[in-house]
Amino acid sequence: MVMISSWFLALTLLTFLLCLETSLGDKLVFVAEYARHGARYPSSEMFPWIRGKGYLLSPAGMRQHYILGRALRRRYIEVAHFLSEYYDPREVRVRTSNAKRTIESAYAQLAGLYPPGTGPQIKSPQTTFAVPPNKFDYSAWTKDLGNAAVNHTFQPIPLNSMGGVEDYLMTPSGDCPGVAKTVRKFASENADERHLKDKEFEWIYKELAAAFGIPVEDIDIYKTLTLRDVLISALWEGHPIKDEKTTMRLMNITAIVDRYYSYRFYFNVSQEDWMVSKVLATPILREIAGLARNATTKVEINRGLKFAMFLGHDNLMDAMLRQLGINATPLVPFAAVLLFEVYQRADGVHYVRIRYDDEYNGTLSMDEFSALVDDCTYSAEKFALYCAAAPVPAESQPHRAELAVTIFCVLLAVFVLLISLVTFFRYRRDTKIESGEYKTEEQLQAESEAITD
Repeated sequence: MVMISSWFLALTLLTFLLCLETSLGDKLVFVAEYARHGARYPSSEMFPWIRGKGYLLSPAGMRQHYILGRALRRRYIEVAHFLSEYYDPREVRVRTSNAKRTIESAYAQLAGLYPPGTGPQIKSPQTTFAVPPNKFDYSAWTKDLGNAAVNHTFQPIPLNSMGGVEDYLMTPSGDCPGVAKTVRKFASENADERHLKDKEFEWIYKELAAAFGIPVEDIDIYKTLTLRDVLISALWEGHPIKDEKTTMRLMNITAIVDRYYSYRFYFNVSQEDWMVSKVLATPILREIAGLARNATTKVEINRGLKFAMFLGHDNLMDAMLRQLGINATPLVPFAAVLLFEVYQRADGVHYVRIRYDDEYNGTLSMDEFSALVDDCTYSAEKFALYCAAAPVPAESQPHRAELAVTIFCVLLAVFVLLISLVTFFRYRRDTKIESGEYKTEEQLQAESEAITD
């Protein structure tokens, strides 16, 4: 047994050293992260421990992302020395959906990436007058702060988000009529099937009704999913329904309904559903591919950017995984993370390493990665056609933007050349007329008439 453990330890160490050698031999030039928000509260307020309504991030979810941030700091700052030890706004860009749980997740992760103690300090003379311009007594707080700009030398980091229906990047389904139309079509065409399934799941509904104290006739597939949300949060936050054994039992049986709904309706493997998945993944994958290309070609607009963080939702991550051909678990867990690491070899060739939690680790050349993204997403024109007024942003397709600028410059140059040529030949003509070398049509006609006379 001891020998087996020793061999296992040796194999693990060898694997680690091989991975470390690869990391040390190749230069990391860019990282894009897409992560799902952490554990959240349900939308229902049926229990007092639920903090507000609207899927807010729970303390467990905050902890998940803080720990994830510390792990990323260990990987990219302490080991790889890729990012600066202290926050550099040129290196890091953060984008979230407009949901509170993704914004809170981003703040928690950033607090782990740049923990207290890494924030800015001010010089001693500034501590007395770096206060708000009013008559309050700030002496107690200025003394407590010392030279720290913020308590515990915390580092505030900005993030960007947009309104739901305006956010084509993080929540493209919100402003995509094609997606909404397809979802409504599935729901309408399969109404009879759902009614039959309600009969099949009646034994599950009865157990839920007994545990939650609600009438069994009020429970259907959608209500079951809502109650399952409560059960998940109950486990994460340590508030079991009745007791932990009952909660686990209910979790297991509601998973049957969840899997049916997920595969039959939400992730239904049909041509139309794959089209929806492709639409959802198009803006974010093209954005990441564009940033990766820019990092290798040093496009001026993204000069200095090393780490792009995107905090979003499970439906978008599921679409990304499916389009990239990554076989992951059926349901994307809280705080799941998908990393795109761009490396440069000693010979100058770039490649992309894609990492999804502990389930996938694949490597592609930059050309292979670009071709994969082009193949598994829609062009800007097709995306706009399916989603009406929701075009893919120009920055996510830098090669298109550069081509447009090049065409414009060429046309402008041709126009200027034509104007110059016309002006030049007119000048030459006028000069010859004045010197008598060139006779106008009127002069020739007058001479002809004189000869005739």
